[in-house]
This record gives sequence, C-alpha cells and structure tokens, in this order.
Amino acid sequence: MIKFITAQVSPKEPDILTAVKFNALLIMSLEGQYLARFDAPTTGWTHQTLCNMNTLFESAWACCGVDAYLGNQWVGSSEV
Repeated sequence: MIKFITAQVSPKEPDILTAVKFNALLIMSLEGQYLARFDAPTTGWTHQTLCNMNTLFESAWACCGVDAYLGNQWVGSSEV
C-alpha cells in the first residue's frame, strides 16, 4: 500500500498537491524503474482519489517497494 503525503493536516503544512493535481500518477520502483502510469481524473487528483488508487495497485509492489509521483513531484511511497 502506498502512503500518500498529500493531505494538509494543518495550515502550516505545504500544499504540494494543487500545483500538480492534473499530472499523471507515476509508480516507480525504489530502484527507479517505471512500473505504471495513471492519468489524472478530469477534476484533478485529491488526497482521497490518490488513496483510493491503492485498490488497483499490484500486490507485489508492497514487498518490492515503490514511490509515487505526480509528474516530478514525489507524493508518496510504500516505505513511509
């Protein structure tokens, strides 16, 4: 399961999602190998839609470890 770090729990935390919410979600192995790409919904990604994507991810990714990016912005990992 990928833990996404895109929720703003407090106003003091940076909003990393708004600027990249229309970018494709890229899943990369911890070694940098491209594994999958998911296009953004027409309304853009939200923290919840990203978290809901976990139901579509390969179970093998949990044991090998993956990072998630929206474009070039790191937004989560199975290792968080």
